[in-house]
Amino acid sequence: MKKLLFVDRDGTIIREPPDKQIDSLEKLWFIPGIITGLKTLVDAGFTLVMVSNQDGLGSKKYPRETFRAVQKKIITLLRGEGIHFERIFICPHWKSDYCSCRKPKIGLVDAYLKRTKFDRIHAFMLGDRETDVEFARNLGFHSVRLTGRKRSLAEYKTDNALDACTYIVRSEKYSARKRMPFKRQA
Repeated sequence: MKKLLFVDRDGTIIREPPDKQIDSLEKLWFIPGIITGLKTLVDAGFTLVMVSNQDGLGSKKYPRETFRAVQKKIITLLRGEGIHFERIFICPHWKSDYCSCRKPKIGLVDAYLKRTKFDRIHAFMLGDRETDVEFARNLGFHSVRLTGRKRSLAEYKTDNALDACTYIVRSEKYSARKRMPFKRQA
């Protein structure tokens, strides 16, 4: 069974600019330590899955071609470091659309999880927002939040990406802890 790690993109793998849109290669900057951290997780046997909300993807304000250029560069650079994502899930909707696939809802990944054999004890979500923590809870996954904020419901929080990934590798070795029950969100 797979050790599974869902990873948010903007704010976790790459820096999120003030306008919240990584719509050009000039805005593409990786979070310090994340490449080494993700490589550590891959080396520890984790299967990586990217899950990201991309507000208005496909709109005039955020054309798909712009997104694809940045996404291709991210994936190419990470692949060059030995980091591969088994699947990539992108929700293109605005929060105001109230879709079932936008994190923290689980509609985007529900079918994937139904057909994937994975170990819930070794299932984590790494993200930078409290909605990523809620997403983890809705899936019954452990939550690790990359943030400098003092308050979070995450099981672990830090502002250091390498530290977050190291925590996941260490935690999976001590899997005797109780797990949250899996619950589906409507």
